[in-house]
Amino acid sequence: MANISYRDIPGITEDEILAIEELQKRTDSFVYGMVPGTEAFEEFGEVRGFAALFCEWLTAMFGIRFVPALYEWGDLVLGLENGEIDFTG
Repeated sequence: MANISYRDIPGITEDEILAIEELQKRTDSFVYGMVPGTEAFEEFGEVRGFAALFCEWLTAMFGIRFVPALYEWGDLVLGLENGEIDFTG
């Protein structure tokens, strides 16, 4: 995977950089919830597929771990509402 940083994003502002750096200090990881399917599936006890690769890329870019996790639809919606899940695809 190529070395890429949020600092390389064209047009990123100093305020946005400072906000990301604050997140890096306060947050160890984010949960990236997905419904099982071709983009996210379990294999050998790990989430695989595009979602897992996307999480690796986000982790490398922002220096904060993005953890892919599988949820059924209702649990995904509830997790987004209550803050258990930070992002979804």
